[in-house]
Amino acid sequence: MTNEKPQKTPQAIVLLGGEGLQPDATRLWDRILKMGNRTNMAISLLYAGIDPQENIQHERRIRSTIDAFAHLNMTANVLDTDTRNPPEIAGTVYLSGTNPFAIVESLTTSALWSAICSSNRLLIVSSGASVAVGERSFAPVAPFPAGLSDLTFHVNPGLGMIPGIMVLPYFGWLQDVVIEKIATLAADLWLVGIDDQAALIIHHNSWEVAGLGNVTIFKAGERPQRFDPGMTIPAFISHPASGEDNQ
Repeated sequence: MTNEKPQKTPQAIVLLGGEGLQPDATRLWDRILKMGNRTNMAISLLYAGIDPQENIQHERRIRSTIDAFAHLNMTANVLDTDTRNPPEIAGTVYLSGTNPFAIVESLTTSALWSAICSSNRLLIVSSGASVAVGERSFAPVAPFPAGLSDLTFHVNPGLGMIPGIMVLPYFGWLQDVVIEKIATLAADLWLVGIDDQAALIIHHNSWEVAGLGNVTIFKAGERPQRFDPGMTIPAFISHPASGEDNQ
């Protein structure tokens, strides 16, 4: 790894391959909230990197997310990148958004990011936002071509919260040609593919797979290693992959 860790990092980070808000995600959330013996069912919701022209869609997403949390018996309060008062932020933060580059830009210039990275925080990062927290992030180049084989990608610096990696959410949905294109743009990084209903929990320097689905870790040109729910991946980045498929 070439980058140093941020001076402050949350107590635990949960990377979701999707939104993690399906009706059958209750067991996953029970597992997440047991970390640190959390009994407070309040959660702060942050949608970052939002285009002002998409405010109506943004508001709909917030309402549907709040409703989903209510079904999980959780009360959500909404933050934005202008929030500066740490007491307004719950111990658990759910970060979402669809544009990784815009998320990185909006948070790196916000005082809110430092508060989120508090050492007593549990940070849950969903789908597109999970792309932003690694050492580098990626996004497809518009306008999008008709064929996947013609799709191209930009790669930019990420937030660097987890050095040495780039995250691929919805991994089980990605076709091989897309994965290969992304991998070649980050040949020096570990690619961490997280299936739609899976989660990667990073806590006490241990990586644990949870939810429904797998986490796949690989580098460009190397055979991927796949990890099932319940498996731990301690200090994986520090140890070269063996090339074996872990099922």
